[in-house]
Amino acid sequence: MDSDLLLLNGGKRKVTGTGGTDWWFGWIPDDPAKFAELGITVEETDPNEDVPQIQGDRVFLWPYVTAANGGVSPPRNWQLTGSCINGGGQNAGIGCIASDSLFLGQIEKFFIPWTLTAYGYARFLLGDTREGEGANNAYFSKALAEVGVGDALNDPNLPTPTILKCGPSSQVIVYTKQTELTYSAWRNSSQSIVTNCRKHPVTLIRCKSADDVELHLRRGRHITVAGDWGGATQAKVDGSGDDRILIQPMSRVQTWQHQQSSDGLWRRKGQRLFRIQNQWYYKDGNGAVQPMHGPAQIPGEPEGGSWYGEAMMDHQCRNGDVYALKGIAGIPEAMLDFSKI
Repeated sequence: MDSDLLLLNGGKRKVTGTGGTDWWFGWIPDDPAKFAELGITVEETDPNEDVPQIQGDRVFLWPYVTAANGGVSPPRNWQLTGSCINGGGQNAGIGCIASDSLFLGQIEKFFIPWTLTAYGYARFLLGDTREGEGANNAYFSKALAEVGVGDALNDPNLPTPTILKCGPSSQVIVYTKQTELTYSAWRNSSQSIVTNCRKHPVTLIRCKSADDVELHLRRGRHITVAGDWGGATQAKVDGSGDDRILIQPMSRVQTWQHQQSSDGLWRRKGQRLFRIQNQWYYKDGNGAVQPMHGPAQIPGEPEGGSWYGEAMMDHQCRNGDVYALKGIAGIPEAMLDFSKI
């Protein structure tokens, strides 16, 4: 990738990917001029936006996603290569489409989004036309707005994914490693794929702080969370009964560049915790799909997530690659009715 472009893009940490590819994670969040200069088409957080909010200490968005999918938890992304930008984007996109579908009275039919074309376009914008790994969320957000998302399960031009069961009520959607790498190159998305994706552009909002993230979660919006915070791979069980969750250490234990998504807030035991949905799974000795962080603790919670403190969220927001997905296909948001759950 073009090192000068990436440094202009605000990156702070250099990462080496396949074939010696270098890229930098992190945006300089308080310089709107750079967004205008580079054409990043996202909105700024409006604290006075007239949108109802979910109240209370628990803001869990996954029941809305399940409701939009006919009462069945839809599959979350399982990434097999270094395509975390795509994985976190697909998971947040699932939630965004669910909100549109549920709250807009089926104006936007629920579907599983195809986000690999947007991922490939983000890499193209960053100067890499090859098959490979790595992008950043700022350019991925630009790609979601300009290229949009496809219908992963109903577009005959797209490769067929595998849907696998994970845990008692969750599923994962997974493509082959070669498919992830093929579509990491923008040139490998056909014109028909791009045309269908452009029917579903995404509107995004930049989050500069954990307060912004909480605000958008309360407004029913799912969040893409990228940055260099490295939590422990295996979360710890904390609490019991209805208070039992998987919680990550409250301090960073390592540094790695990764994108995930957020779909929950819990003000608990004097802490503000954010649920982070990851896309890391593995198969055990019996061939069953298992989440890397351990099984879900809350009934109905998708497998593959855990809870982080606000220090992590603030850190990621300060480094600049955190966005709320406001809507799909440019349909204005209706007044959200959170009583539907």
